[in-house]
Parts: sequence; C-alpha cells; structure tokens
Amino acid sequence: MGSNCCKRLPGYVRSVQLCSGFVTPVLQNSMRRLDYLDHSYIIHLRGQLEHVDGSLGIEKAWTPSLQRDGNESIMERFSSLSGITRAKLRQANAVRLYLWVITIADLADISGKIIPEGIRTGNWRANLDLRWPYQPLPPDTFWATFRSCLRRAFAVATPRTQPILHSMTLDAQLGTWLSVP
Repeated sequence: MGSNCCKRLPGYVRSVQLCSGFVTPVLQNSMRRLDYLDHSYIIHLRGQLEHVDGSLGIEKAWTPSLQRDGNESIMERFSSLSGITRAKLRQANAVRLYLWVITIADLADISGKIIPEGIRTGNWRANLDLRWPYQPLPPDTFWATFRSCLRRAFAVATPRTQPILHSMTLDAQLGTWLSVP
C-alpha cells in the first residue's frame, strides 16, 4: 500500500463506518455481518481480519456516538435478525442512508417511547451534522423492508398490519440523554 493510500485510510474507514450504520468500529469487530455493503478495500481488509480472528484499531477513528441510554445502532440490530438476507439488509440500509440516521434514537421522539407517525414514509429526514453519501429516494419495497425490520428489531408488539402513518411503540423505552458532541 502506498503512502498516499495510508494517508487516506482514516477517511475511507469513516465512509465505511457511516455507510455500515454501525457504532462499533468496523475494523475492531470483524465478526458482525457487513455483507450488505459493496466490496471495497476496507471490506476486503475486514474479511481478512475475520479470517485470522483479528482486529485493527485506528487511533482517533470516528465512530458515531450513542445519544441516550438504551440506544442502539439500527443496522447492528438489523444484521442480527434471524433469517435476514443480504438483499433485505441492502434495502433497509438504503432507507437508513436516505433518512440520515444511525441509531434508533435518531428516529424516536423526545420521550424515547415511539417512532412518530410519518417518519417511516420518506417525507422526513434527520438533521444530523454529518456528510452523507448521496442516496436517492428508495422505492416503496425498500421502505416496506425497513419498516418490517424496525418492527422485528425494536417494536415486536407493533402489529404487522398497522398502517404506516401510525406511530410505532418501541419495545424498550430509551433512557436519559447523554452528553455527546
């Protein structure tokens, strides 16, 4: 690897970190599933680390912060759902990227009890101060996958037939706000 590539490595890792939707550093835990991302140098490196049961820490690497007690990465939870396919994860991640969200707290209301009505339809985007990759409005089938994954991962008591414009009650209420940048 040339010296220019080494200088860009933290930027590449930041991009993969944001696109993965993980709050866990992507090169430190190679056991979590990331097959829904397109192949790249970082993904290849991560696969090699997994093969040797290794990890790589990058000093001062950016990772998203958890804003509340009980908060979780949306994609880390989705990727652990039983029976979830690579195709479904790609669809759900496309919606997540379009919404500019990383954690469930990014979707929840201020009480941390519900995901408000209308958020899961494409008429809303978070206002996170990050540089997001371009993601066009995903098709309706992707939104249906995202809503299904949200229900399975964070709101099991929500009926499958609930109208999409209704609020979704979270299984576990989010806790107090944390002091994060």
